[in-house]
Amino acid sequence: DELQDKLNYLQQMIENCCDFTVSIAISSPGSGYRDLPVKFRECTNALEYRFYLGNNSLISYSDMNTFFKAKDHTVLEQLQRRLMEQIRAGNQKNALDIAESIRSYVYELKAEDKAYIKSFYLSVLSSINILRNSFTGNSEDNSNLNLTGLYPLIEACDNITDLHDILNEAVKSAAEKINSYNNKSMKHLLKNAVEYLEAHYNEPITLNDVSEALYVSPFYLSRMFKKELNKNFVDYLNEIRIRKAKELLTDARYKTYEVAEAVGISDPHYFSKLFKKYEGITPTEYKDRQKTG
Repeated sequence: DELQDKLNYLQQMIENCCDFTVSIAISSPGSGYRDLPVKFRECTNALEYRFYLGNNSLISYSDMNTFFKAKDHTVLEQLQRRLMEQIRAGNQKNALDIAESIRSYVYELKAEDKAYIKSFYLSVLSSINILRNSFTGNSEDNSNLNLTGLYPLIEACDNITDLHDILNEAVKSAAEKINSYNNKSMKHLLKNAVEYLEAHYNEPITLNDVSEALYVSPFYLSRMFKKELNKNFVDYLNEIRIRKAKELLTDARYKTYEVAEAVGISDPHYFSKLFKKYEGITPTEYKDRQKTG
């Protein structure tokens, strides 16, 4: 209406001329100056709305009756758990998506108790800090991504947008550092796994055997081979065995079945099929070529 248009114009003029923003509250209609104390309280209460709308807001007291809703802890707790799972995995994109879901839910929830919302954000930041330090240690950097330094900023926030910006910064920092740690850890684990296979290829080893030796789950070890080497565990083990078999087949003293046993394959027929799968010829043909070569 006309009043809102004029107030919007006033806000724009203040921002352009003074380089700062103001939020304005509108009370319900009154009948005279005697109502001023009541209308002042209405405006003060309406300005609480700014916590959700952000700075430079125009807020009407009459909208407040439909604005606030009862808070629901369950959904936020579920979102927090999902957020921590993605940060723990070092998945920054998914973590930021969940952080945005938290912001959207808090805005839709519009809990009247701002202290509860701030307490929730502090809880999330605390969990992020603990998780990050469990991966990277307590070494601090001098950047504003230091999570400990973000805590006082939460208390100073007067709107949900600023709270969300702080959470986003914390999520980005933690997920990035944990992802870097995970990659280094995975490369170290992969090196150990490869060394184990090189040392035990001549035994009837399985994925479970290697994962137990390295104290990781078979699923994680299998996923690591696929991600880092673009091949599965069995293929990598077979390649080692075939490479070792080719070395032994050049020695005329060894028969084919002896070579099979020497590389950890007890069935000579299966060894021949496996060798042909990887080399295109049978072990006997390979042996003959080495003689003629």
